[in-house]
Amino acid sequence: MFASSVYKQFCSDENLNKAWRAIRRQGQATGVDGVSLTYFDSRSFLLLKALQADLLKFKYKPQPVKRIFIKRKVGAMRPLGIATVRDRIVQRAMVQMLSPRFEPHFDDYSHAYRTGRSPQSALAQARDHALGSRPWLVKLDLEDCFGTIPHRPLQRIVQKRMHDSAIRRLLKKFLEVEVITESNSGLRQMEKQKGLLQGSPLSPLLANIYLDLFDKAARERELRFVRYADDIAIFETTRQSAEQAMDMSLQILEKLGLQPNRNKTRLLNLVKGCTYLGEWLALEKSNNGHWKIANKR
Repeated sequence: MFASSVYKQFCSDENLNKAWRAIRRQGQATGVDGVSLTYFDSRSFLLLKALQADLLKFKYKPQPVKRIFIKRKVGAMRPLGIATVRDRIVQRAMVQMLSPRFEPHFDDYSHAYRTGRSPQSALAQARDHALGSRPWLVKLDLEDCFGTIPHRPLQRIVQKRMHDSAIRRLLKKFLEVEVITESNSGLRQMEKQKGLLQGSPLSPLLANIYLDLFDKAARERELRFVRYADDIAIFETTRQSAEQAMDMSLQILEKLGLQPNRNKTRLLNLVKGCTYLGEWLALEKSNNGHWKIANKR
């Protein structure tokens, strides 16, 4: 099989070493092969060269992902997919190739998983929207966002900007990887991956790529919103316009195959205030009749 210049760049020493340095800074959890970051680090030159050779010869195949569950402060346990160190490096290398092709086209209202953006930048934009005489807030939260993102539409979007077929085939392999869940009794259950796996270096970028469809559709409808991953806030001038914005947003999400979390989707008035991204957000009228951000509770 012919290796294009794009694929050779993907397999280059520079790209793989950069990916390895990024992965090395992350958690110590091991995948199904039992290879730890410490072990890989002690032999990184040889192991990276072997990985590079497999990629260039088109012999590379991702191993199954180990699913673990971690406790949340509130709600059900959170599932995480732990890939092998080797697979994490390839996923990170893929992020480094895909991100420059998609990042410049992401919406300015999107803040999660992006360089130079954070919950603080999302909050700053939320305050700007609210101060523009928009005291009504629609809060939307998605039900298992990563786990419900459909593969085929996502692959079609990637194909429009990543023309290299070898990289697209690798993406398909990662989307179809098998997931192993081990019970307390030691029994192992294997199943095909659904949606995107939380804990994967690739999933945050892929989620933004797919959710950018929501951003574009919301922009077309002239909605003022802030999106931090699957946490969406829409700011409106009146209760009626907020109700209409909620209906439009739910229709967009339905077309994308995404389900809102009904318990966390609500219509709020910022005069009463609410918590957004862990911070208190409230409005009050100043002496000159303009809106201003209220003091913290």
